[in-house]
Amino acid sequence: MFLSHFTLQDPGSEDSPPRATAAAPAPAPAPVSSVEFEHEENGTVSYLHEKPLRGIYHQAVKKSAVMRQIFSKPFIRPVQVRNDGLGLKRDHRGNLIFNWQPHANCEAVLAQSRGELAPVPCQRCKEGFGRFFGCMVMPGMFKGSCANCRWAANDCRCSFRPTVA
Repeated sequence: MFLSHFTLQDPGSEDSPPRATAAAPAPAPAPVSSVEFEHEENGTVSYLHEKPLRGIYHQAVKKSAVMRQIFSKPFIRPVQVRNDGLGLKRDHRGNLIFNWQPHANCEAVLAQSRGELAPVPCQRCKEGFGRFFGCMVMPGMFKGSCANCRWAANDCRCSFRPTVA
């Protein structure tokens, strides 16, 4: 395995370098946060360990009650993040882009590290959909949906969620 850093820029920052003037020193670059991933050799999976997950939680602008409740539970396992498949966004250099700011995404990644492995995966996880490997559930949260389906607020598509008749 090897380590790499994915850089997450503030959405309001510009990609162009700051311009220096003769009268004043160059302004400092926009704030950038870094999330450290550990990768497998084949490049199809990356791991997020406890420290980077704490960083994702603490960088959240607003923390939902669910997010705080999940974060208070003990860390169980590193999160296995998919690096291939449909729906992955990449920057102009080919690096994966992860948006941790929506509550659903932050809740999903935290639940993936602290939830219970479902005895039988939901239909979407069985078919290989979702940002993560493994079908983790947090009893009493997400209206029965798994953490993988919670990513991008797709929890309504989870086969664990009871349907309303």
